[in-house]
Amino acid sequence: MKNTLKNAVQKIDLYFILLLAFIYVFLNIVVFVGNTGDLSFIIMLNILFVLTVISYFTSIVFCLISCIVFIFVYGSYILYSALILQKTATTMSYLWIAIIPLCCILVAFFRTYISEVEQEIVKFNIASETIVGFDESTNLLNERMFYYELKRYIAMASRGYIKVSLMLIKLKYFDSIVRLIGTNAMSELMRDIGIKIGEFTRIEDIQFFVDEKGVFSLILISDAAGAAIVRDRLKNGVKEIEMQEKMKLFSLYLELKIGIAEYNDELTSAQEFRELAEKNMEFDV
Repeated sequence: MKNTLKNAVQKIDLYFILLLAFIYVFLNIVVFVGNTGDLSFIIMLNILFVLTVISYFTSIVFCLISCIVFIFVYGSYILYSALILQKTATTMSYLWIAIIPLCCILVAFFRTYISEVEQEIVKFNIASETIVGFDESTNLLNERMFYYELKRYIAMASRGYIKVSLMLIKLKYFDSIVRLIGTNAMSELMRDIGIKIGEFTRIEDIQFFVDEKGVFSLILISDAAGAAIVRDRLKNGVKEIEMQEKMKLFSLYLELKIGIAEYNDELTSAQEFRELAEKNMEFDV
């Protein structure tokens, strides 16, 4: 979603610059075809175009400073022409003093409002992801929802209603594979692994994608023995994932490290429960 928004803003910038360029070229053609021969008009048109583009890609403060400098320089030139060169200033000369700053300020405000809309959309997307609780790349529940659900299942297990096991699943050599195949291909691979995990879990079990190191988490309504059966199935099932061309090129293969922890009364928090599963995962070589 963020990349889509960024591309949309870049297109707005591009189309706006193209519009300015079209108007600039059109006015130049009008001047030359009309044989007005007014060189000062062409010069002021160039100044208008340059300052407008600068105002679009900078801040309002910089735009105002540029306008003040322009008014001072051009106003001084008019006074110099009138007092020293004895040239009478035309009406158009005075209009340029108003037209150029006005155009620059309008363009600067236009770009500022685009930036504000972009920021609000980003905030809305972040808020939506938080409320929905899904990871966009894998369509699995995110870390916030992980701890929320884990605490809920711990509460039920502590009352003796159910047996709860936490399983952490990590792709071996995750960092090396990312460097070799790239982030986009890695996102597709993680999505495929998530789908494969879903095939070996029950409806009552919950899948999560926790961190950026390729760690999946499963809350299993089962004891450690039942979770071990799921672990063995997952390790064999991941080999069925069709290898991407880039992975075949580098002779890469998929292998999982899996840690299992069954809840017991000695665990005092969800974080401690997860740390125990992480510790057990390190022993899976």
